[in-house]
Amino acid sequence: MKKICLFLLLPLLFFSCLGVQSEIDLNDDGSGTLALTYRVSQMVVNLGTYSGEKSVIPLPLNEADFRNTANRIPDIQVTSFSRKETAEDVIIQTRLNFSTAAGLSAFFAASGNVINFSSSGGQALWKQTIYVKPQETISLDTVNLMKELFKDYEFSLVLKTPKPVISANIGVISANGREVLFKQSIPEILGADKDIVWEITW
Repeated sequence: MKKICLFLLLPLLFFSCLGVQSEIDLNDDGSGTLALTYRVSQMVVNLGTYSGEKSVIPLPLNEADFRNTANRIPDIQVTSFSRKETAEDVIIQTRLNFSTAAGLSAFFAASGNVINFSSSGGQALWKQTIYVKPQETISLDTVNLMKELFKDYEFSLVLKTPKPVISANIGVISANGREVLFKQSIPEILGADKDIVWEITW
């Protein structure tokens, strides 16, 4: 029963990786660098695939596959990649450069994550879809199961902007005004009653 619930819910997670730390350092033109760490439960890795074809985990777990994915996008360049395993998790740490926000969005396409960057009249807007609420209702039993299985996993996003932030609809703006942090546990994200979209202006 638990495996069935996991198959249904994993595609709903941003990256479906259960633990994500992302730090984006953005330039004025929408280019920048990404430092990304994703932590995948060994239990999820062992699930393999579902529907016989599609991977449960959209982002690759080995360096060759990761670089092949990035190489298909002209605006992306991987600068480092490392992998280590513990009894509980597979942990991937990587850094990449992107020349456009559209390229970064294309890199995350398999996760359902969409990034839009625009600039007009001296003001810039970063808009990032973190979670899209499914049309199907998630049962309370399933939500409780997720809370128990993945209570120690969280999703953390940091965006560093080239100029002081004017506003952020969610998250915390740093004291110097140049960083915004959004952090939630995976069960909290799955329990959201609407889409989670991060909007930051500077």
